[in-house]
Amino acid sequence: MDRLWTPWRYQYVTKTPPVPISGSACIFCAKTAPSDDDSNLVVYRAAHNFVLLNLFPYSCGHLMIAPFEHVDSLAGAAPETATEMMHLARRAETVLRQVYRCPGINLGMNLGECAGA
Repeated sequence: MDRLWTPWRYQYVTKTPPVPISGSACIFCAKTAPSDDDSNLVVYRAAHNFVLLNLFPYSCGHLMIAPFEHVDSLAGAAPETATEMMHLARRAETVLRQVYRCPGINLGMNLGECAGA
């Protein structure tokens, strides 16, 4: 495969970004503010992080793990936040393999403004 083609993302890349809730410039802070996890695609809340689905996924099973703590780098996250994040990633891998029976998983991080975070 030369390109990952995701035509369903066209709507996302061609529209104006939504105004965040509560005036926050951070989409992840906005997702955690209301208690309506279903409409915000939040599938799990842990003590320091939450797991949410991507509204415009690159592929099946595309999910994100984000800290409740507003930090702009992995190095800036509290140790318990970073540890829990890795535990959640391991659990997500197990669940995705069971559900999708996939032969592989891509795991990545978007760190900083130029990476989309």
